[in-house]
Amino acid sequence: MIINMFSLFRSLLHMHLVLSVTGFAVKRILVLDDFYTLVNKLNGLENEVTALKQEVKALKAQQANQTGTVAFMAFLTKSERGTNHHILFDDVKINVGNAYNPRHGLFVAPVPGLYQFSLTACSDSNHYIVLELNVKDSIIGKVIAGDDWVIDCSSKTFIVQLAKGDDVFVMHRTVGESLLAGASYDLPNFTGFLIKET
Repeated sequence: MIINMFSLFRSLLHMHLVLSVTGFAVKRILVLDDFYTLVNKLNGLENEVTALKQEVKALKAQQANQTGTVAFMAFLTKSERGTNHHILFDDVKINVGNAYNPRHGLFVAPVPGLYQFSLTACSDSNHYIVLELNVKDSIIGKVIAGDDWVIDCSSKTFIVQLAKGDDVFVMHRTVGESLLAGASYDLPNFTGFLIKET
């Protein structure tokens, strides 16, 4: 009887130890699974951070290679009559990059790229004017202003691909005869900026 009790106790103890060890093993396996999952997630995040650092480094290098912002905004302060005028927009409000020369009315592209230019023409009542935007020796667009009864202004925007050193300027040749300047309204005007260096 004592031997049977001892055997039973030993069996119960063995079962308890097995269950305890098994429970510990199950808990340990769950902890290890969570640990490896976290390590994998951390490794994935580390790879993403490394990729982002490389992307930022590439963007900084690209930005360092660019010359920066190019932009100008100029206005005409005196009205002009007649024909065959190179228009000198003499009141320069902004000239970032110093690419516009008011003495010659020329914008010279400092870098090759895609540029945007805007041109506004104004004419007195009962007159009209046509201004031409030129790149080197080619007319790339025209702006017309004029009305029989009132002062009229008209604007147009142009997108132009320029090579480094290309000059852009405004001409009035033979169509129309009255370019009106309204200094208090900053009209007419000639503006441009670099959209993207190419």
